[in-house]
Parts: sequence; C-alpha cells; structure tokens
Amino acid sequence: MSTAPAVRARVRRHFRAQAEDVFDAWIDPAKIRQWFAPGMGETQRVDIDARVGGSFCIVQRRADADATHTGTYLELERPRRLKFTWSTPPQPDQSRVHIEIGAVDDVCELMLTHEMEPRWAPHVDRIEHGWSTQLDAMAALIEQRANPMRAYRTITPYLVVRDADAEIAFLSKAFAAREMQCHRAEGGSVMHAELQIGDSLVMLGQAGGAFEPRPAAIYLWVEDVDATYDRALAAGGTSESAPADKPYGHRMAGVVDPGGVTWWIASPLGVGR
Repeated sequence: MSTAPAVRARVRRHFRAQAEDVFDAWIDPAKIRQWFAPGMGETQRVDIDARVGGSFCIVQRRADADATHTGTYLELERPRRLKFTWSTPPQPDQSRVHIEIGAVDDVCELMLTHEMEPRWAPHVDRIEHGWSTQLDAMAALIEQRANPMRAYRTITPYLVVRDADAEIAFLSKAFAAREMQCHRAEGGSVMHAELQIGDSLVMLGQAGGAFEPRPAAIYLWVEDVDATYDRALAAGGTSESAPADKPYGHRMAGVVDPGGVTWWIASPLGVGR
C-alpha cells in the first residue's frame, strides 16, 4: 500500500456459533465455496495454505469472465484473529483485511476491517455491503450446521422441476440464492437440494419416475422489485407482468423461470424505488 492514509471499510457481524467455527470458515475450502460472493457465480477454485506466509487463491466464474482473488496470510491466531493481504488482478492494489473474533454476551462477534488505497474511498459503502453479504452467507452456513432447524420455517416451498441444475443456476443468478446442500442420484441428477434466498429456504428436486414436474407459484419479498425483475429476465426468466403498483399496497412483478415456476416479486409500496 502507498504511504497515504488508508481508507477503511468496516463490518461487524454477530454469529450464534462458536468462535472456532467462525474462524475455520475462513480457511476451509469447502466452506469458502459455500459463502464466498453469493449470487455472483460459481466458485471454480479455492486453494488455501493456512499458515503465516502461506497464500490463498479463489477463482469465481462471473458472467463476463473469471474473477480471481489472491492474498497472503500475515497473522493466524485461532480462533481470535486473522490478517491477510487481498488482491484482485488485474487491479494493481494490494489491500489488507483484519478480522477479530470475540465473545459478546451469548454470541460470537466478528469485526472485519479492510484497509485500502485512498482511491477506493468513493466505493467504501459498496465494499462494506459486499463483505456484509458474504458474512450473512457465512452465518447461514455455520448456524445451520450448529442447529439444522434454525434455517427452516413452518412452511417451506418444494419445487419439482424438469431440470434441477438449470433451476439452481437461475435462482442463483436471479435471486442470489445460496446452495446449502445438494444430494445427487448415481446418474448425477439432483435428488434433493436446499437453497437459501434471503432468510428462507427453497427445496427442490428433479422430476423423474413417479414425480412429474409440478406447477408452482411463489411470492418473493425483495428490497427492489424493478432491479430484481430485470435480473430475473437476464437470468433466463420470462415476464408474466412488468413491475406495477397494486391497490393492495404492493409493488409487484411476475416472472416465470425456465422450470415453469412463477415468481411474484414484491415489496411494500415506497420501498426500493
């Protein structure tokens, strides 16, 4: 980094989990694949050499090209502290990320500080949002493992679709769904998958044998109806209805996904416009 004062992005997150589990989520390749940059693309490669002086490399397939993130571990003190450099080629910058993990009341608290070159000052809010989204995904992963029922609601939609892999891809691109688990038959088809969208789970499986594709409609609450609608169309959905204000107090749009599921995308009027 240059000698000019660093710009800092800071994010604080509480976890209902042990500090050791939170620490390990940063250095376990299998866990990183599940929480890293949710909804941005499939994580293709995670190489971790978790020792001081060791390096990491994370490669994620994005819509236009692969995004590569690399760094070197500067401190590793399980379960309290991590520090590493952070680079995203071809950007020349090498920033630093500090992570402190401690106990607060009955929860585990993580404080992340990302130190960057001064030229990144206009982007601090976006960078903090990016880290927050990833920490949300990490929390969902860790807390579900600690208490599997925590992730479920009283009612959980279950989709039976003709092409489960295509459905998973659509939900990831359109609604930033995170794959929590996926069980496959010997031939590779999806027997059962669970994806998290916001604070809820959607289950799905591939049609076959006695299980034919079944029509379904899901009402999805979002912050920005128009942006989500556009993203769903870009991901391969077909418009059922364009965003419009409804007399019952919702702004709503409809999209039919490639598997035939109708998604009614909505938010209360006045939100995300």
